[in-house]
Amino acid sequence: MEHSSRILLLVLAALIASFSVADTASSKLSIGDTLAELALPPVMGGYAKSLNEQRGKPVMLIWVGPCHQCREALEQYEQLARQYSKNGLVTWVIWDTDDQLVKDAPHTSLPLLAYNQKLTRAWQINPLPAVMLVSPDGTLDYLYAGSLFRNMEFTRRALSHWLSGDGVVHQR
Repeated sequence: MEHSSRILLLVLAALIASFSVADTASSKLSIGDTLAELALPPVMGGYAKSLNEQRGKPVMLIWVGPCHQCREALEQYEQLARQYSKNGLVTWVIWDTDDQLVKDAPHTSLPLLAYNQKLTRAWQINPLPAVMLVSPDGTLDYLYAGSLFRNMEFTRRALSHWLSGDGVVHQR
């Protein structure tokens, strides 16, 4: 009886592990994916923002985690957001709030939304920070993960190509 209990426990553990691996794999984002709905509350006051409500507009999502040194980088992204807002670009900063206090939130003039991986497993952005460019139809066209400073020039060039002067978003 003890031997069969061990086998049953091993089988259950294997099944649980396989579901965990499948769940993690399905949440990994790739260029060309159509993104699922994402609705996030603001860090302080205001209304939640919904990705589905932005359909028809190009969207830049700037994901940050603990952000003690990203203020200067965020200022540069704010300038890009202002520059391309005339092309319809919507820009949000998404702050991964896991175990962080509101007083530690990054300072930005862009809408700052709260994301907590404990609340949803819909999207796993790793590593943070990251910049995503989402086309008007909800397709992930660009994803730059890692240093905001290092990816600034990549983002600038992508926006220039992606939001050319003709008012059409050019997908990769």
